Amino acid sequence: MGASASTSSDASGSALPTDIDVPRWADEAACASCADPCSEHASIPSYLRIDHSKTLPGTTKPYGKHVVICTGESDWAPKIQRGGGLLEALVNRIGAVEEQLPFKIMVTASDESSISADGLDLIVFPDNVRIQGVTMEKVEELIHRFFVQQQPLQDICDFLTCERVSMQYVLVCVHRKRDKRCGVAGPLLIEEFKKSLAKHNVSDVRVVGSSHIGGHKFAGTLITYPSGDWYGRLNGCDVDNIVTQHLIGKQVVKSKWRGRFDLNKEQQLTCAGIAASNW
Repeated sequence: MGASASTSSDASGSALPTDIDVPRWADEAACASCADPCSEHASIPSYLRIDHSKTLPGTTKPYGKHVVICTGESDWAPKIQRGGGLLEALVNRIGAVEEQLPFKIMVTASDESSISADGLDLIVFPDNVRIQGVTMEKVEELIHRFFVQQQPLQDICDFLTCERVSMQYVLVCVHRKRDKRCGVAGPLLIEEFKKSLAKHNVSDVRVVGSSHIGGHKFAGTLITYPSGDWYGRLNGCDVDNIVTQHLIGKQVVKSKWRGRFDLNKEQQLTCAGIAASNW
C-alpha cells in the first residue's frame, strides 16, 4: 500500500532510505464529512480521557511478526501473559525466543474463534498464514521450527494444518480489563465497521476484537493487515473513511495514522512529513 521511495524526500526535508515503501495518502478533502455533532454515527463518550495533543505518527513500535491467537473470547486478563492456560504458555514461550531473533514479535489475543476443536489457532502477519490447532504438546516444536529455525511453511504443515489468509484484517483493541478507553471505544468502532462494510458491499474484510496493542490513550485504536498500518483517535465518524479510503481504495488516512509495523519512529515521522525535532 505504497510507492517505492527510490529518491524520496518529503515535507520534513528528510530523505528516506531507498527500500522504504512510502504510504500513498488518501485525499482526505474528498472524504465524506459528518455534521458536528453527528447523529448518524456512535461517538466515543467525552468522559474518556483521550490524548489529542501528541503527534500520532511515530507512536507505533516496529516489529517483524505479529502473532494473533484466536481465543474466541474478549474477557482476557489485564495482561494475557498472566491469563493462564494455553494462551499464557504461547505468549510467554514466543517471548522467550525473541532474543534469538533479529526482529521483534508482537503477540496479541483476538476474539475470533479457532477453526480447530483442539488447541488454538494462530494467525501470523505479515506471513498471512493461519496455523490451526496448536495444543500445549505442540507449542515448543512450533515455536522452534517456525520462529527460531524459520522453516518454510510447507514444513510446518507437516505436523499442523496451515492455510493462507486471503482476507484483509482489522484488529480493533477492545481490551477493557487493560484499559477502559479501549473497552468502550473498541466495540463501538466494530459496530460502525459492520455497518460501513455492509453499506459498501465489502466481503473480503474481517473485523475482530483484539487484546492490548499499545497506545490506549489514543483510543479507538486498530491495526490493518496485510499493510500493517496503525490508526488511532478513531471515532464512529472516521470508520467509513477507513473503509472507503484504506480497505477499498488502498490508501492511508494520514490524519489518523500512527505508523506502520516495518517503520521505525524516525521513518514514520519522515513519511508523514514531520521533523523529528517537532515530535
